[in-house]
Amino acid sequence: MKSYLGIDIGAGSIKANLVAQDGTILESTSRTTGVETDEPQFLDSLASIVSEMKNSSLAAIGIGSPGPIDCENGILIQSANLPLLKNVALVAYLKKNFRFQFTTTMTQTSPHSENIVSVLEKDPQVW
Repeated sequence: MKSYLGIDIGAGSIKANLVAQDGTILESTSRTTGVETDEPQFLDSLASIVSEMKNSSLAAIGIGSPGPIDCENGILIQSANLPLLKNVALVAYLKKNFRFQFTTTMTQTSPHSENIVSVLEKDPQVW
């Protein structure tokens, strides 16, 4: 049975679930992050998660992140949660380091993520 790895890039952690084709969660893991997390630290954490969670039936990886992303090229343009991450080529990194032969995609975790970040930047007292 195929499995899928979902990765969520959050403010305090990177969370991941390995999910079976029928929707059953097979494994979960996370790595701590913070505003001081730079690109090498982030990529090390991402690689650690993928290494831990990959299995022979892994068919796809999905990566979600608030903030602007280039879905077509698999680039995290800027993370709303991790300000030191800019123009990180996540899909190329995964393909190079793990030699994946399947599709990698990126999506925003919410269609309103950029709006929320915009409100926070323009009117921080709201939060």
